[in-house]
Order: sequence, then C-alpha cells, then structure tokens
Amino acid sequence: MTNIISPVHSVKQRVVSGGSALAIRQICSICIALLGSLLFTRALGPAAYGLYAGANRIAMVAYSLCQGGLGVYLVTAEPDESRSREHQVFTVLLLAGALALSAVLLAVCHSPVFAGVPGYREAIVGVVVALPVMLVALVPQAMLEKRLAFKELSRIEVLGQVLFVSVGSLLAFRRCR
Repeated sequence: MTNIISPVHSVKQRVVSGGSALAIRQICSICIALLGSLLFTRALGPAAYGLYAGANRIAMVAYSLCQGGLGVYLVTAEPDESRSREHQVFTVLLLAGALALSAVLLAVCHSPVFAGVPGYREAIVGVVVALPVMLVALVPQAMLEKRLAFKELSRIEVLGQVLFVSVGSLLAFRRCR
C-alpha cells in the first residue's frame, strides 16, 4: 500500500500550517509594535512622537489609497506563467507611489496647513519617502500568498517589522544625543 497524499489533503495541511504561522506572526507583530511604540515614545518624547504619529498616519492613508486592491487581485487572479500581470501591477504600484509621493510633497511644501507646527513638514517627508517601496512590496507578498507560503510570508513580515523598529529606535536615540 502506497502513501499517497491527495492534493486536497496537502492544501488543507498547508492552510492549517500557514494559519498557525500567521497567528504566531500576529502575536509577534503586536509585541514588536508595542515595544517599538514604547521605545519611540521614550526616545523622542511626546511632542516629537506626535509629529511622527501624524506623519505616519498621512503615509498610511496614501498607502491605502494607492493599493487599489491590486494585491488582492494578484492573489485571486488565474495563474499567469509569463508573470506579465505581476510586472504590470508592479509598474502601476510604482507609478501610483511616485504620484502620491509627489502630491504629498507638493501639499507639504505649498500648504499653510503644515506650516504651523515646527518639524511637521520634515517628519512627513521622512515617512512618506518610503511610499513607493512599500507599495511595490505588495507584489512579492501577493505571490507568496498565492502559493500559500504563509510561513515565509510571516517570517519576512516579522523580520521587516524588527528591522523597522531597530532602525527607528537607533535613529530616535541618536537624535536625542
């Protein structure tokens, strides 16, 4: 008698295994975010942290608007061996990120709304400049999700968050000296 695993069983195993990896990722992400918030607040102080939080919110709104559901589209679309769909979405996201970055920079430079708080313009520019990179990262993320590679995806996301908090904390503490 041979040990043949049906494709349905294999997919079910991968989804259950991936689901536990995503649950562990979520717990790690919450802990890292909490630690990052504590470190940033401690290093920056309430006023500078407020500038960072406001700038971060502007960047997240721009990020959410630019996605346009393209990551979900890549995950749910029929397989494309030529990868032309992924290349097209990458290009669209890169252009959307560049346009959003330009629009935010123009608004920041020319709007009196951002002039009232010292350092707010610089904080916005410092955070929003990463927008195109954040957007194009959706393409490989969608490709991993489509392959049900949740363990790899979780590992990458947690490591990215650790890197963000580490670099941000280092820069925040250096700023204070």
